[in-house]
Amino acid sequence: MSPTAPSALRRAEQALQIPPARLLAAVLAACATLGSAFALAAVSAYLVTRAWTMPPVLDLTVAVVMVRALGVSRGVFRWLERMLTHDLALRGVVSLRTNLFTALAARRDDALTRLRRGDLLARLGDDAQELGDHVIKAIVPGLVAVVMFVVVLATFAPLSLTATTAMLAALVVASVLAPLAALRAARLTEDAVVTTRSSVSAQSLEILDDATSLRVDGRLGAALEELRQEQAAHDRAIDRAALPSALASSAVPLTMILAVTGSVLAAGAVWLDGGASAGQIGILLLLPLSSFEAATALPAAATQYARSRAAAQRLGLLVGPPATDPAPAAGTIEQRSAAALRARGLSAGWTAQSARVAGLDLDLEPGSR
Repeated sequence: MSPTAPSALRRAEQALQIPPARLLAAVLAACATLGSAFALAAVSAYLVTRAWTMPPVLDLTVAVVMVRALGVSRGVFRWLERMLTHDLALRGVVSLRTNLFTALAARRDDALTRLRRGDLLARLGDDAQELGDHVIKAIVPGLVAVVMFVVVLATFAPLSLTATTAMLAALVVASVLAPLAALRAARLTEDAVVTTRSSVSAQSLEILDDATSLRVDGRLGAALEELRQEQAAHDRAIDRAALPSALASSAVPLTMILAVTGSVLAAGAVWLDGGASAGQIGILLLLPLSSFEAATALPAAATQYARSRAAAQRLGLLVGPPATDPAPAAGTIEQRSAAALRARGLSAGWTAQSARVAGLDLDLEPGSR
């Protein structure tokens, strides 16, 4: 029985063994990056409109220094976020592949013998890498978007209720509806991307391994033509998969129109009431343009989520269901061996003088394979 996509993805996420502390550090660095950019836009908007009133220069000194500091910190936090996120993903892929090989070694059926070598390579290579991209492109951006959603609304709330309401509606469309639309459409196309990619890998490896015999049998041309057809199918699948994400991504800039319209109306009302300074008016007018940076990554995150689910399902079919030890029969005592095999300094080769592998240490606990 094949695993369902959600359960397979949860199982794959557990196999990644992501440390919560490292994930939190990556999310905080990403939030600091977008927070610096958001604060930079707010201070810049304040500085532009406040300078229009021609105040004493010293009144703008703090804002000028903040602009410089936020501009520098944005780049620093961006570098830190990239380092932490990719380190987290690479460590996760290492743990995933380790758990995959452990699960494969524990299989007692002949499921692997029915797979083509290229298909096995694609699952252990490309599909495992998709789960690493799942960390970079789906998990971290999703968590960051939640934080920035709250930060943006908390910034606009003291300034204007009208602007906050418009921003809330725009963020719901950009952060919830657009990614859901991208996910719904991507489910129909990402399975084809993963499947055709595996077919290309399997056919390529088969041609490389059996090129001589294929040439002797006169089947090399047909094999190459089949590879070209599979590559063309893979390219078409990629093009179809890119369309839903592009359409969903285009919805995010459109939501800015709603946010900007609400902010303009709110700024006009506040200006007529005389209850806001020029700096606050500038923030209401210009800050909405910088409030959607986190939301712009969510359609791509939804597409990556669909792709990761397809890859996780293929990996779930590869390793089989989770291993469970059968319960001992009633009235019996389960016998467990205390013996363990440990070897140190193993070498392997045709002769002792030309060992291909040397200095190998091996530990096999009871029940391990």
